Amino acid sequence: MSPAEYLEFVRETAIYPRQYAVIYPSLGLVGEVGELANKVKKVIRDNHGDVRRFRNDLKAELGDCLWYYFALMDDLGKALPAEWADEWVRALPGGDNLIDKIIMVSHWASLLAYEPSDPDAADICIMDMEYVAYHLNTTLGDIADLNAAKLRSRQERGVLQGSGDNR
Repeated sequence: MSPAEYLEFVRETAIYPRQYAVIYPSLGLVGEVGELANKVKKVIRDNHGDVRRFRNDLKAELGDCLWYYFALMDDLGKALPAEWADEWVRALPGGDNLIDKIIMVSHWASLLAYEPSDPDAADICIMDMEYVAYHLNTTLGDIADLNAAKLRSRQERGVLQGSGDNR
């Protein structure tokens, strides 16, 4: 799905009270980035930093981060950048490692929660998410597809609202 299609999907699955627009997805983004960082922390502790066995879990968490990012940008009325209208912008090889990029996503997500209209934070956050996807050997387009499939399944089973990764 394209970024524009994913945005429509996010709008269809955004079931939070509108009086909490902006604040709800801000907190959700920070929370999900924290979950992503926590999973990587456990990989460092228990698997010496080798993420290969945990790649699918990390992709699922990144998908949740992406959903909240899109919900936040939509609540702010921030349009997708023109270059993102039809296709996902892909990170170029190189740059920092996975752990560094997750720390950077955490930084920019926290800044967005504090100052949601900061255009630099919004742009850098999504690009760093793309770098995280790159280091997981995937793209944000694939992450969006995985996230949409997971949330559609929850929607069909009536468990879109609720708690826990495995609903």
